[in-house]
Amino acid sequence: MTLGQKELRGFIIRPILWGILIYALVSISANFALVGPLRDLILRLGVPESWSIWVARIAFFIAWSFIAGPIFFGINGMLSSLLWDKLSLRVEERVFGSAPNGQTSLGRALADSMARLPLTVGVSLLSALLSFTVPWLSAWPVGWLSLYDFTACAYARRGLYYPAQKRASSRLPKAREFAICCGILSLIPLVNLICLPGCIAGATILVRKGEHSSA
Repeated sequence: MTLGQKELRGFIIRPILWGILIYALVSISANFALVGPLRDLILRLGVPESWSIWVARIAFFIAWSFIAGPIFFGINGMLSSLLWDKLSLRVEERVFGSAPNGQTSLGRALADSMARLPLTVGVSLLSALLSFTVPWLSAWPVGWLSLYDFTACAYARRGLYYPAQKRASSRLPKAREFAICCGILSLIPLVNLICLPGCIAGATILVRKGEHSSA
């Protein structure tokens, strides 16, 4: 639906570009912060100085590739209230014929995103650790983080914000299945980018159906 409907594409391209830009800035910052210490470690291991910077850069690239997908999902999820609200609203209107019209101010959306930051950082660190040991196991924490983050837009329109929104999304029917799917998708390069709008749409539908099942 999100990729096939022309009227929805305008609500997809801009958030994806912002998400890619922010992810690129995070990646560049991580490169500047970590390549230097990696080079010092490599020098202590006896690698010639002329090779050390290239070995450090290659090591960083390999390490980053293990966690790139979960970090990309985490960034877009944490900022979902800012980036994906319009797509979520249009999907809910299209599927159900109406949607709550609660407006989230920019300040409130920023506050909600910042409230998610500690959880996002914690899950990203856990995911990074798991990625270097049992890679597919990292899908589990990232998937649950995606559930909390991608339902944020729909819940914000209903006046529910983090952390109350986190508790509500955990009780949704099919929450576990949705989390597992998002976690697996986050690990597959390019697929995670293409499927991101679908995850937002799916989370929105999940929230609306959850309301009907509890009514």
